[in-house]
Amino acid sequence: MFGKEKKEKEDVIMSKISKNQINIPMVKINEVTQLGYVVKNIEKAKDIWWKTLGVGPWRTTVFKLSKRKDAPFRGELHGKSADYSMKLAFANVGKVQIELIQPLEGPSIYKEHLTKKGEGFHHFACYSLDAVKNLPNTMRTFKEMGIDVLMSGVRNESAYYYMNTEPILGFIYECGGKINRDMRLKLDQILGTD
Repeated sequence: MFGKEKKEKEDVIMSKISKNQINIPMVKINEVTQLGYVVKNIEKAKDIWWKTLGVGPWRTTVFKLSKRKDAPFRGELHGKSADYSMKLAFANVGKVQIELIQPLEGPSIYKEHLTKKGEGFHHFACYSLDAVKNLPNTMRTFKEMGIDVLMSGVRNESAYYYMNTEPILGFIYECGGKINRDMRLKLDQILGTD
């Protein structure tokens, strides 16, 4: 999203934010739990992070999502079911988790990021217990603000949502966490997915 389209989206969101006359945050986060970086080669990136900043050890996994409704790992991209996969590496720096993301197969916002911006900072996330407990209200508020879900995934009882906060904040906000079936149904209803 660049130029005129980005400006129009920013204007819509900012007009909704400016209507908030009581000076209370529309969505309140209490801590940042993760910083995500998109990379082309995860092994090389882990080595650079270790040798430059001493970040490690890393836990690495491959994550594959399916557009099949009956799949245990379900993915969506720009509101449509999607198949995509990525290689992930995680390390902690204090209470903050560093996530390295190497896109593999299928379209994803990670590949979009590499194409438009190259490697680098992609998102920050809040996965605190309060954030998860308030997830339906958070998603409803984002929707009312005109902030869409760029990409999401459900894996067993865990869900994540990348919110399109980039037009107003300059980066993507990720939220989610461990959810039960009832919360998943409520979130699907709020977001208009099934």
